[in-house]
Amino acid sequence: MDTADLLRIALALPGVEQRSRDRGYLALEVAGRAFAQVPDGGDTVALKATRQEQAALVAADPTVYAASHVSGRFGWLVVRLRHADAGEVRELVTEAWRHTAPRRLVERHDQRA
Repeated sequence: MDTADLLRIALALPGVEQRSRDRGYLALEVAGRAFAQVPDGGDTVALKATRQEQAALVAADPTVYAASHVSGRFGWLVVRLRHADAGEVRELVTEAWRHTAPRRLVERHDQRA
């Protein structure tokens, strides 16, 4: 799993846009709100997750997952891509998108799945 794989997964979700940020990272957004942040030249991604998901994943495998900041009911989860399972990353990216996307996009996505 690498950044190119991650971008293919994320950009396949409805309404996702990729934006470069001045602070040295790429933001993946839906409806103008970020759900993933990819540092320039890095092999990690920070994904929006619930605080409970963040804590459980970090506790289960700290070689792959690390906690980043928290904001409200969400905790951002750092994933070390080269150590991560591709299926798990796909699931985490989709969940991060679900936490952020407007309900109509989520419903449309679920109807196609």
